[in-house]
Amino acid sequence: MFEAFVGTWKLNESKNFDEYMKTLGVNVAIRKMGNIVKPDLIISVDKHGVVCMKSQSTFKTTEIKFKLGEQFDETTADDRHTKTVMTLENGKLIQKQTWDGKETCIEREITDGKLICIVGNVGRVRTSLLRLSPDKTGGTSSHPGISNGPAEKRTLSGSRTWAP
Repeated sequence: MFEAFVGTWKLNESKNFDEYMKTLGVNVAIRKMGNIVKPDLIISVDKHGVVCMKSQSTFKTTEIKFKLGEQFDETTADDRHTKTVMTLENGKLIQKQTWDGKETCIEREITDGKLICIVGNVGRVRTSLLRLSPDKTGGTSSHPGISNGPAEKRTLSGSRTWAP
């Protein structure tokens, strides 16, 4: 089921993102830019099971590469240095970040053809992305380390929408 995440996604709508950034301690100038930009999210998987997630905009581009279930060092778009673990649980891509004694969890799931992103713990944001293209040239999810159970649907408040 991970293959459903692979592709290029465009930010469609966002709710409560400023409050989330404020809770993280992001300064006003960066928060204003963060609320204006509409980044593309590009997700690919190589033949070795390494996932690449690239958030690309005219303001800033960030990229992380990881294997599911393995901790890695991440520098976030707001310049936090976190220890991060990505897992696939019940059809959701779960990203757990820890830094300076704090923790946040980002859940991504495909619902009605949209990539929904829910940010919790530090603040609650729901993001929705629309797929720009079903391009899977970045890789496949045939690697044994990438598997998934049945998808679970859930409705949560607040949002950021990404669309195909």
